[in-house]
Amino acid sequence: MTDTTDCLPDVTYDEYEHLIERMRIAHPDLAPIEVRQIVDAAARKLAGARLRQFVPLLVERAARDACRRRGSVTRRVVKLPV
Repeated sequence: MTDTTDCLPDVTYDEYEHLIERMRIAHPDLAPIEVRQIVDAAARKLAGARLRQFVPLLVERAARDACRRRGSVTRRVVKLPV
């Protein structure tokens, strides 16, 4: 299995997993594996971006939008302890 965090060189594995966990909590109607696949797909899609500093933010926005399209439209703000 390829480590998708390779697509996001400025993001640590823990930060990536933290993003996935926030998406899982915000979209409990989606299966955890589905949330991971959504985030992974967003990361792969933006892997070749020229402006690298914005990629983590763009991945999060793309994943959030995809989760909303697939699941509920319930909005939850999720803040996990750092």
